[in-house]
Amino acid sequence: MGQQIRSTFLLCILLVTVLLTLCPSATTATDVKWTSNPEDTKEGNSGPLPLSSKQRQQLLQLEQVIQQSPNPDETLLQAAQANGMSPQDLMSMLQRNRSDLEQGLATAGGGGGMSKTVGGALGKLITTLFALLTRSASTNPKAFAVFATLVLLLLVVSFSVPRTGLVISNQRGILSRGPTTVFQPPTKFLEKRLLSSKWQQRDPKSSDMSSKIWTDLGLEEDGSTWHSLPRKSEIAKAASAQITIPIKSFIEEKDGKDENEDEAEFDFTMDLCYNHAVDVLTSRQLTEYAPQKSVRLHTFQQQQDEGLQRFAVLVVKKLGDWGRYGLVPLLVTRKNESDEATSLTLSTLRGAPFTGQIHVSVEQRRPKEGGDMAIVIMVHLAIPRKANKIARKVALKIVDTIASSVASSVKTRTRQSIARRAQSTSFQGKAKERAVERRQVRHKKELEMEEMAEDRRRRWQRNNPDAGRWRPSGDRMKSPNNC
Repeated sequence: MGQQIRSTFLLCILLVTVLLTLCPSATTATDVKWTSNPEDTKEGNSGPLPLSSKQRQQLLQLEQVIQQSPNPDETLLQAAQANGMSPQDLMSMLQRNRSDLEQGLATAGGGGGMSKTVGGALGKLITTLFALLTRSASTNPKAFAVFATLVLLLLVVSFSVPRTGLVISNQRGILSRGPTTVFQPPTKFLEKRLLSSKWQQRDPKSSDMSSKIWTDLGLEEDGSTWHSLPRKSEIAKAASAQITIPIKSFIEEKDGKDENEDEAEFDFTMDLCYNHAVDVLTSRQLTEYAPQKSVRLHTFQQQQDEGLQRFAVLVVKKLGDWGRYGLVPLLVTRKNESDEATSLTLSTLRGAPFTGQIHVSVEQRRPKEGGDMAIVIMVHLAIPRKANKIARKVALKIVDTIASSVASSVKTRTRQSIARRAQSTSFQGKAKERAVERRQVRHKKELEMEEMAEDRRRRWQRNNPDAGRWRPSGDRMKSPNNC
């Protein structure tokens, strides 16, 4: 949104610059003629003022033109020469004309003079602008046509940018790579466009791809690579990225920990991390931590006859026309989930900038002998043969961004769960300690009370002849008559 505001501001500056360039110069407005008022001949005046009030308004406009011109002195000299006067006399006349008009407005307006002055000034401004535009259109029609075109373009841009991101192309064609917007499109526009019937047509080349192709694109180490496959392969090009999350990065090392406890903690953390990875794929938050201007995935769903269909739009910078944002409509075509691995496959729909599938998988790595337990995240982008291709840099950027974002989401959620569990465990431990302390204090008080009761019994038995009626409570049995 900030980039859209900055771009609109730059267009406004360009429009103002063109307006100042195309408007007629100040010398065109200095040629003012008037009829002098013979009664306005006073000693010390530079000359009689015009007889007509309209001509006096023209003198006021002349003064404004001179003040707003780039070179007021030169403009004043040209106006004086055009009217056969000296610059000093003309300036004095203009000042006297303005002061007389202001006094007349104040006298006629009374208490409401301020509002009338503001309204009159606004009307004069609109009239002046309209006069300038009319004069510019008549004197220089070509420049005025350019100016009008720029104004119309600015209005269209200011209206379209916050609503659609300024659409350049709606579909793939000879001169277009596919749906393209100049700025980052809003989510409402993508939802409206994606849930329309035009963008929900499946592409057989992408949806009919086999699921066995992903086993041949595995990587041995973390990183990204571009695959050039043989002709016998079903796919022509592919990009892959892999990120490994070691489980030991979530566990703090403590001295004196038992091996069984250590293994149990590793197993618990592995299950926790894997469950969060499955949640990320299920919710399709594949670009939660991706840079905002790079790659963004917007997800939607719609109830259809076949059931609940899950769609998505991948917005990628430099994928569209002229290096702008390309819109890739996607459909969830396959999801496999098990105790050890989970995968999600997104297929492009008809009219996308490229044809293919994006495959995201998460699996647990539990080495039997040696090695560290880890979660492996792999992202593949495959392009079938005889289909619309994608540039190598853009494909690698897509898989790298999705892999890093999924890894960041899994790490963040796992650390949050571990922190909440540690806080809960600490709270439970403190609660247990407080309960034990309360029980010990209560037991100690009970012992002291029992010892005190024994001592009281011994002293009471020695001094009380009625000691046989003593009760364990320590209180003497009282007769009902004494109650």
